[in-house]
Amino acid sequence: MKIKNLLSIFTAAALSLTIYCVSAEDVTPDYIYVYNSDMLVTSELRTGADEVTGISYDSSANILTLKDCEISEPISGFEAMCAIGVMGSENSSLTVNLVGDNKITDNGAMDYAVFTDNCNITFTGEGSLDVSAATAVFGTSGSGSFKVAPTSENIEITFDGAVKTASADSPYTFTADELDSVKSIKITKSSSSVNDDITDAALPSDAGKDVTATYQSGTKSGTVYSVDITWGSLEYTYTDKGEGSWDTSKHQYTGTTEASWSCESGADKVTLKNHSNADLNVSVDFTPSLEYSNISGSFTDGSGNRINGKLSLANAENTAYDDPPTASAQLALSGTLEKNAKNQKIGKVTLKFSKA
Repeated sequence: MKIKNLLSIFTAAALSLTIYCVSAEDVTPDYIYVYNSDMLVTSELRTGADEVTGISYDSSANILTLKDCEISEPISGFEAMCAIGVMGSENSSLTVNLVGDNKITDNGAMDYAVFTDNCNITFTGEGSLDVSAATAVFGTSGSGSFKVAPTSENIEITFDGAVKTASADSPYTFTADELDSVKSIKITKSSSSVNDDITDAALPSDAGKDVTATYQSGTKSGTVYSVDITWGSLEYTYTDKGEGSWDTSKHQYTGTTEASWSCESGADKVTLKNHSNADLNVSVDFTPSLEYSNISGSFTDGSGNRINGKLSLANAENTAYDDPPTASAQLALSGTLEKNAKNQKIGKVTLKFSKA
């Protein structure tokens, strides 16, 4: 069977290239093979004489990016198997970021477009993917799976004459039957999503977050606005004051502690990256819920300096795509939380954009 052939190829690669294997606790794949490349490993991209156009791998974030790339042949040197092959250990994962328009087309020699052995693959980003293969678009063995989880706007997955919808709050996971039978799939932005090519005078829409975040961008005339927003979880813990210990010799408590707010590292942070060709001003605000009006929030920048709810983003002209102008804000809370509160919505962080 073709799957067994592919697994044998992956196994042979693992035996001959174990110097690149990750440790058992890592969730990154052991190997990522891509058309026209030797392999992608967790520390570097190794290719043949020709660069792999539109394909890159960020080992620190475990993200494989497809940017306006088109593949119509299986992996070079492999026996007519797949365009992208991922080999991992149990519970391995890989994020595939779609940027622009991407296409994987069977030229008659490709059994699977993407095949994985023991790796959970998630497609994300706001780009598109048009993919087809002779046997099935996606193939798995072990505990592998495929899922579509966009970062913001709704994504439509079209196959077998049906349209499925995936969003940041509601990802779509392909069933075993779909993995075995579907030979052609299109992943595109939802037709009901806001058009990124708006040509009126609109600035980027306000973005808000209750527990999750949503952001939409647009353009006006010759100016193109595009801002990446990365939210922390905005999940906090309120610890009430502690009495400490009763000292019988002094008739008082010692070791008392004040009430405090805390969160996981980075959970209090929102980061903005400007890919626009125009400067932007951003106001950042915390509004408590009606029943938690006693709670207030303040913001500091990435260096710990307090900011008065204002951020500035320079335009991205003459900067690298991977190093755009960046600003961040961290939310600190004050006030009290009632006893037994758990996962309560206590407020909302809102970002508002304006021309600089």
